[in-house]
Amino acid sequence: MWYVGRIMETLPSNVFTQMDEKRTAFISDTQFQDRLLKVPRILFDWLAPFVDFSRAKVIDFGCGDGTVALGVAEQINPLQVTGIDIQYIYDRLQPAMKMQLGNSDLPSNLEFKTISPGQRIAEENKAHCIYSWSVFEHVDRNIIDGILNDLRETLLPGGYFFLQIDPLYFGPTHEKWTPSVIRLFFK
Repeated sequence: MWYVGRIMETLPSNVFTQMDEKRTAFISDTQFQDRLLKVPRILFDWLAPFVDFSRAKVIDFGCGDGTVALGVAEQINPLQVTGIDIQYIYDRLQPAMKMQLGNSDLPSNLEFKTISPGQRIAEENKAHCIYSWSVFEHVDRNIIDGILNDLRETLLPGGYFFLQIDPLYFGPTHEKWTPSVIRLFFK
């Protein structure tokens, strides 16, 4: 399900730049490969009609080890990608890059931040686009409203939030949702 809240007068002219095959040809970890190459492509396909990535600040909310954020930074190439997570496990990214890609140099448009569960991010971060890939199914239901309100306040006017949940652990049958692009109209 997706919803776009306004008709765009001009569509952004975004370009998805595949990573060099010489660099990715020897990836042996399929999960790393999927998160690095496939997920950013899906995000791009859903969001490129609405977000001008050349000028966009993007937040990966619940970035985990940072592999998706790396793929977004390198292949979609927004102005800035900030990976945010409650666990400091993105320190695993550079060793994984060294093993899978042959180098561990992070792109200059990528940064990471650690927060506490439920900690607000809106005061220190503003973004044109926020995405969350397989995160909200792990969030305590008692703080989801606060997190969504904070993410709404983090979005710049006209910004977009992409939410992917799979599987829906809190559902009665563990049903799966399809990715959604949500335009949050609260300002």
